[in-house]
Amino acid sequence: MILLRRFSFYLALLGLVVAGSFVWKVMQPRPKSVPLAQPAANPYKRSVAASGIVEAQDRNIEIGSPVSGLIEDYLVKVGQKVERGDVLFIIDGRDLRASLQVQQTEVEVAKAKVELLQDQLQRLEKVKDQRAISIDEVKTKYFNVKVAQTELMAAEAKVQEIKALLDRLVIRAPRQGVIIQNSLRVGEYFQAGGAKPAMVLGNHEQLQIRADIDEQNAAEMILGAKATAFPRNNTSLAIPLKFSYIEPYVIPKRSLTGASQERVDTRVLQVIYQVEQPLEFPLYIGQQVDVFIDLETKE
Repeated sequence: MILLRRFSFYLALLGLVVAGSFVWKVMQPRPKSVPLAQPAANPYKRSVAASGIVEAQDRNIEIGSPVSGLIEDYLVKVGQKVERGDVLFIIDGRDLRASLQVQQTEVEVAKAKVELLQDQLQRLEKVKDQRAISIDEVKTKYFNVKVAQTELMAAEAKVQEIKALLDRLVIRAPRQGVIIQNSLRVGEYFQAGGAKPAMVLGNHEQLQIRADIDEQNAAEMILGAKATAFPRNNTSLAIPLKFSYIEPYVIPKRSLTGASQERVDTRVLQVIYQVEQPLEFPLYIGQQVDVFIDLETKE
């Protein structure tokens, strides 16, 4: 009875109860985790799974510039359709325009010099009395005219060179397509050859899917194999693909999944499939899809 009156007894009893409840909770089985999105189901008996990306037919064109400089203006917007030769953007060329004005003035000076020397040569050639002038004087004037004409041609060529450099600052569309990305801002400095392109030109009306097949499965791939794609954000939508061609060059994989068993030296074989834009679910350029390629049936 004395033991029941002590505070330490009840404290020890409380510790046993807490320890028992903790052990009981730890021993309980963990509930199964539910995935946020169900993975796509393989529609074929024997197939190869690949990671694909939606791109414009004939691939996207990353528009760049041959020179670096400030963006003076851009004349297109994202989603705008352009034709071959349409102006996309212009790089600041005030220094070249100033040089062009100076050089055009030098051309006028060279023309005036040629006219002056030609007039002097004609005057000498019209002199009837050969004793009044010497042959050397006529020849010297003749060669002076030739030198002046050559200088005029060089000045005119310099003008054409500056105009060509100015034309390089006007970036035009290399082919018909749609502007699907624009990273330019007026007044910003654009670095030629940088990692980020100035614009991306594609054709969102005609799409294709580039599927990356692991090199371990590349030997099983057959020409004309049927395939089905599932968007990552709608795995219930099966999109039939039409075989286009295989790029017979195994390249390093660029888009890694981050899995622990995946090596950075993974190489893939790229297979191109044509795809029609689904009516009930839009596909966008750059969107990732899961591709299943049938190894038993051709189109």
